[in-house]
Amino acid sequence: MKMSRTIRAALAVACFVSLNGTTAFAAVILDHSPDAVGGTQSPAYANNATGQNFGDDVFTISNSHTLSGMDLYVGSQWASLGQSVTIRIWADGGGTPSTLLHDFTETISILDTDGIAGWVPTTRRAHVDFTPAITLNAGTYWIGMSGTNSELSVYTTRGASGSPLLDGKVAQFSGTTYSHMANIGDTAMRLYGDSFTAVPEPASIAMWGLAGGLGLVVARRRRKSIIG
Repeated sequence: MKMSRTIRAALAVACFVSLNGTTAFAAVILDHSPDAVGGTQSPAYANNATGQNFGDDVFTISNSHTLSGMDLYVGSQWASLGQSVTIRIWADGGGTPSTLLHDFTETISILDTDGIAGWVPTTRRAHVDFTPAITLNAGTYWIGMSGTNSELSVYTTRGASGSPLLDGKVAQFSGTTYSHMANIGDTAMRLYGDSFTAVPEPASIAMWGLAGGLGLVVARRRRKSIIG
């Protein structure tokens, strides 16, 4: 069955509105990977959600974002595909983590060597997707990934070339309670997400209505001609 020119035109309008009323695909919005930051690798920290665990140093977003995933650079001996990990996001309290905003579990879906630069061969990128994605308003936040029921190591960076001096330390927690070491940007990690658009523009909504109306008119005319 051939599609009429009118229907094709309506679908083209709908596709145009869709592409111009939504956000782009998820991208890296914060890159503290070894490849991006440089520097040398520090010894791995123990990292268990129920005990000693760590949150990446403060990061700031200037507009609303959806966070759709996260990488953490770990030792291969502590990480495995399908392993349960705990993600926690805190508000910033003037340079230290304060209110716990999100606390949820995901599973490691990718374990590879992407972005490890010249770090030791056993370094791995442990990737998780956030299901559903997390929406954050403009502001300053802290985020961490730790093993839910077992230890998941975390690597940090020292003395990155061309970056602020990194001392290999990272904010430490006991369970969900912040303990000490509020240093900036030392955890080897990445964040993925999009800028967030809540609703289409009013003009886009009107165009959707027009496209839908054209489709209905064509369908009714076609049905009438078949019956007649």
